Order: sequence, then structure tokens, then C-alpha cells
Amino acid sequence: MKLAQYLILSIFLIILPQVIFGESGNSESYSDEEIRQINYILIIKKACDLHVPDYYFNTIKNYTSWREKHSSVIQEIENGTAYANELEKFKNNLKIMTAQQINKILEGCNVIADRLNESNRVEPK
Repeated sequence: MKLAQYLILSIFLIILPQVIFGESGNSESYSDEEIRQINYILIIKKACDLHVPDYYFNTIKNYTSWREKHSSVIQEIENGTAYANELEKFKNNLKIMTAQQINKILEGCNVIADRLNESNRVEPK
């Protein structure tokens, strides 16, 4: 695995909980790092939906709630050219990655699903 891909995956798995459990707000309330992480989640989620059987159906409820919580920044990200470029780059990289590299990314799918599920749990009072 290339160092850059390893670093991205490491950051994704370590920092992901902060993004999912973070507070909602307008886009100005997000740091550059949080925006980068949300962008990454949006891209990885697309890969998970395509490559993991039933992933889309198993995560849609919690993913929709997460998107609503962060809707202002997600709308800005998805309307930007940088997102479209990153998504295209990621799709192209998927075509040349080894099976082991793709499996590492797909392991992140479980992390996303678990964290999205946790972010929507209601704690007993």
C-alpha cells in the first residue's frame, strides 16, 4: 500500500468518530479538517454502497440522519468542484488499487456503519 493511501485510511479510521458525533451547525462552524473528513466520508460511503452487498439499505436511515445534521456543510461540499474532482479521482484510484487496498477501504465501511448507528442511538435517562 502506498504511504499516502495508508495515511488517508489511518486518518479515516482514527478521526471518523469525531466527524460523525460532531455538533451540527452552519458551514462556518466547521474547521477545515472537519470539512475534509466529511468530504472523505461522502466519498467512501459511495464506494461502500457500490461494493458491499446491502450496505446502502442497511445504512440509509442513519446516513440520512447524519446528512441532515450536517446538511449545510454537505451541500457546500457537494456543490463544489473540489468534491467532484476528488470523487472522480477516487473512482479512478479504485480501478488501479490491489484487492488488499480495496479491502482496507472496505473495512472502513463497517466503521462508518457502526458510527452512524451509534450517533442515532437514544441513551436511556
